[in-house]
Amino acid sequence: MAADEQRTSTRWKGRRKAIFLVVEEDKRMYRRGITTYLLYNINIKDMFTQDDDDGEWAVLRPLPCPVAELETLPPLALEYLYFAVVAPNIILGVSNRKRTVLCDATAGDVSPGPELPVEIHGGTVLIPLGTGVYAIGNRPCRTSPTFQLLLPPSRVSGGGRRRRWSWRTLPTPPRELCGGTLRAWLGAGAHIWVTERNTGTYSFDTHGVAWRKEGDWELPIEGRGVFVPDLGLCFGLCPRLRCLCAFDLPATAAPVVRYVWPATFPDELNDMGCVLVTPGSLAYLGHGNLCIAWTMGIEHNQHHVATRFALLLIAVQLATRPSDGHKEDELCLVSRKLRCYDMPANGEDAYLLPT
Repeated sequence: MAADEQRTSTRWKGRRKAIFLVVEEDKRMYRRGITTYLLYNINIKDMFTQDDDDGEWAVLRPLPCPVAELETLPPLALEYLYFAVVAPNIILGVSNRKRTVLCDATAGDVSPGPELPVEIHGGTVLIPLGTGVYAIGNRPCRTSPTFQLLLPPSRVSGGGRRRRWSWRTLPTPPRELCGGTLRAWLGAGAHIWVTERNTGTYSFDTHGVAWRKEGDWELPIEGRGVFVPDLGLCFGLCPRLRCLCAFDLPATAAPVVRYVWPATFPDELNDMGCVLVTPGSLAYLGHGNLCIAWTMGIEHNQHHVATRFALLLIAVQLATRPSDGHKEDELCLVSRKLRCYDMPANGEDAYLLPT
């Protein structure tokens, strides 16, 4: 499994120094029910430098020009898109209406991809792993099957070559997962783990192509987890404290939480009257650097409902240091810097893309 985990870490040589971000614009009241997704490529290298002035973090900066814009189908289709990075500068969009789109973030070109064999209802979770992307429904067993794998163009057995991206239908997730939405998920090596609240954690073996229940325990995060082989740990956002945490790679028992860093939660917002309105998202940038993104409400109506939104980025730098009285080095929080971006007038959500 070690070799597979290493490939997961180095899917592409030369780790990016920028993040891929999606901003969702809700224009349903203005443009016949169409939602626009703006794709951004933002360089945040300067957020990890020591000489970066953090005193102006609350100033709303303008977002750069989007690298691409994608729109949903007319309103009767009730379409939603879900995104992941599948190759260097290639962004995948998967629709709940079986549609797939591929975006070249360098050229800004958007092209249709292969149609999904079966619609995925109840929302879609995309898990990049190895050279492919796994798509699972947030309610996996509402219809059958709802677990599929997108494979890239590559050489196949017999010397032939798969010329296009293609979907492969995988075994249906266990029916025990059909009671609600997924709470957390993680992909590493040859396994995928998914947790549903009050149901437990299930794993999928990508080599054996089979599901199994690991136990009644839950992954200690909310949303997507990230495995970092260089540090030997998984990272995610703690569901209770909403800060960065690190835990062991799951096995047959509940993973041990090794570190919790409460300082990575933006307490500064409490004094500004801003409220985090959507779950946070996380990206690992290599060399102990991570980025956390939150959508926050910065203006509210008389009913205290957010009417204007902004993007908050938190750059987190971790490093190992000798620990007093312990044989192993300790993973420490070295720096944490914040930056705010103004969102488009109709923008209601922003999140980092899984890679």
